Amino acid sequence: MNRFEFDICTPVAHPAIAGHFPGNPIVPGVLILDQLLTAMLELNGMEIVRFEHVKFLSALRPDEPAHVVCEMDGDHAKFQISLQRHAKETMVASGKMLMQRQNNETLD
Repeated sequence: MNRFEFDICTPVAHPAIAGHFPGNPIVPGVLILDQLLTAMLELNGMEIVRFEHVKFLSALRPDEPAHVVCEMDGDHAKFQISLQRHAKETMVASGKMLMQRQNNETLD
C-alpha cells in the first residue's frame, strides 16, 4: 500500500470563489477534487479514472489550508481531506477513486 500526503489551498483570488458564495465564500467541491487529481498525477504519475464515492463533510474556505492523505491499494485509492479549525481537526471530505497510469492502464 502506498501513502501520499500533501496540502492544498485555494486562493481567495481564484475566479470561482467570487460566485460561490458572495459574502460567505467557500471552495467549490470540484476545485477540491481537481487539486487532488493534479497532486496525484504529479506525485505518482497516476490519473484518477473516476471517483467511486465522495462525501463532503465540512466547507473549506478560500486561503484555508487543508491536508490530504491518500492511500493506494493497487488501482484503488481512499482519501481524506482535513484541516485544523479552532484548534481541532475538521474533516472536509473523504472518498474512494479508481486510478490508472498515464498510459491508460489500470493497475492490477
